[in-house]
Amino acid sequence: MPTRSPTLRLLQALAVCVLLRDSVGACQGLRMISQECDDREGEFILRQLCRNLTPQERFWLGSLHGDRVGLQQPEAA
Repeated sequence: MPTRSPTLRLLQALAVCVLLRDSVGACQGLRMISQECDDREGEFILRQLCRNLTPQERFWLGSLHGDRVGLQQPEAA
């Protein structure tokens, strides 16, 4: 059985955390990216994640560390 790379596992875990609105898990995943990945790989992971999130999910992820100044939450579709 093929194994998933650590990058893929981290990407999938972050996607599940966003889907479930698990702020503790998402913060831990983001911290792992900053500690375990080089800048290029970390940016790649986040770009892949954001490509597959809805605008509301991206807003939630971007607002984990407090309100984003000057931005309104997107209207529910």
